[in-house]
Amino acid sequence: MEAENNPLNKYPSLKGKFDFLKSQQDYHENLYIEIISTNGNNVVLIDHFVIGILKRSLDLVNSFIILINNWHFTVSATILRMQIDNLIRIFYSTKRSDKEFYMEFYKGKSFRELKHIDGKPLIDSLLIKISKDTYPWIEDVYRETSKYLHLSNKHFNTTITSIGDNKMTNFFGIGQPNCREEDLSNLLDAFSCTTDAIIKIVQGWIITKNSYNNN
Repeated sequence: MEAENNPLNKYPSLKGKFDFLKSQQDYHENLYIEIISTNGNNVVLIDHFVIGILKRSLDLVNSFIILINNWHFTVSATILRMQIDNLIRIFYSTKRSDKEFYMEFYKGKSFRELKHIDGKPLIDSLLIKISKDTYPWIEDVYRETSKYLHLSNKHFNTTITSIGDNKMTNFFGIGQPNCREEDLSNLLDAFSCTTDAIIKIVQGWIITKNSYNNN
């Protein structure tokens, strides 16, 4: 992509946020090493679940950076929605210690086919409800990014470059190079915040696993 079309060249103030995302990407590998090396490489059932989410998160961070660098704002928002999906699932699952829950998942059942301890299916609305006391912002981010995941007015609004005299001007091409700095900044913040929450849950799981094995 030509230099003048790169978001960092247009909005240099965003460099720190890009750098932070890249540091989060690098940190995923450190967490993976910690998980598999705990207590003599003793990898337990829940570890495989956590590693799976960590790997998906790593790929999403990498993809998000590539997409933002190429002005793919609407597609990047769907990547954020997928990272929210990671967060609500790992937040819930690391609180479950019953092996049957994980085995059913490994056998191919989707989360909505699995059951909460009260017997209710683990649909997204329930996972959001369980998560939002810890992450008060998660419901709003989930709702707004879902509008990018499914066809909505968001996809039409991003093509409009100006409105006046009963006439609209549209941009048609790859990406959204007309994206405002404020919108990019908010998207970067939301993605970093969601990823940081996942990282902290994984760190918490490593601490919990060590405490189990040291007792």
